[in-house]
Amino acid sequence: MADDLDVCAAAFFRCKGKDSVTEKEFVMGVSLDLRWMPVRDAEALLSALIETGSVARSGQHIRAPPALMGMDVPAAYRPPEGLLAARRPAKAAPAGGDLLSEMIGAAVAGGADKSEFVAECNRIRRRLGVSMAAAAYVALRESGAGREFSERAREAQRLTSS
Repeated sequence: MADDLDVCAAAFFRCKGKDSVTEKEFVMGVSLDLRWMPVRDAEALLSALIETGSVARSGQHIRAPPALMGMDVPAAYRPPEGLLAARRPAKAAPAGGDLLSEMIGAAVAGGADKSEFVAECNRIRRRLGVSMAAAAYVALRESGAGREFSERAREAQRLTSS
């Protein structure tokens, strides 16, 4: 069975009726003409196609290998949702991301309104120039709670400051 990237490339070139397009034509075609994905994802798709050898770059042109042009492609082809997900490295969680969620949860559990608490954290963050997690810790401490987060908030601030 053909690789999903090969099928995707074959479907694109079949829809265009060409075996060579410019990089910009590929990205805009995938994104705007075929409406398969946003421009940023179309650029990532092009990079993945070139890296895997599904298409060849020749200057500013992208060429489909002859084997690709003879491939069977479903008539109403759309790339699968996870086509690029497996090829992307996992994004690192922002420093203090889970901690911030926990602190917001603790504030709400303590009776605070979530949106008001987050707004207060934003004010503190801007005023003190600290991370959002550190600001949430300050807001919790001002309300008399949050002692259990002190070390983790300090570490999150240290990571965002470095």
